[in-house]
Amino acid sequence: MPSPPYSDQLRGQCRERLLGYLADLTQLSAVTKTAEKTQKTTGTTSNGQLWVSRVVQMIRTLEQGSKHVVLLTKLDHDDKRQLERAYETVSWLQNVRSRFALLASSCEILAC
Repeated sequence: MPSPPYSDQLRGQCRERLLGYLADLTQLSAVTKTAEKTQKTTGTTSNGQLWVSRVVQMIRTLEQGSKHVVLLTKLDHDDKRQLERAYETVSWLQNVRSRFALLASSCEILAC
């Protein structure tokens, strides 16, 4: 536990910075190369995972790993609801994204 505790203003600034960095990352392009082709994707890590998914995964890992991380303040009902909604949205995005990948590869096959 930090001494003195972090102020609400500092925590707000950290949250805003995280969201700003995430916004920047979602606009970056990554190039992945395979034996067959080179593909440019936006908003993904070098291994093809969406940055939004990666950040939500990190938050969930930190949330569950109480050995090294402790929340300084308890999440209120609204924060918990927003976090749960983020988990659901990322899960939905991964599902939709895999469907579009299948559709894109099908279109490629038809085009050849």
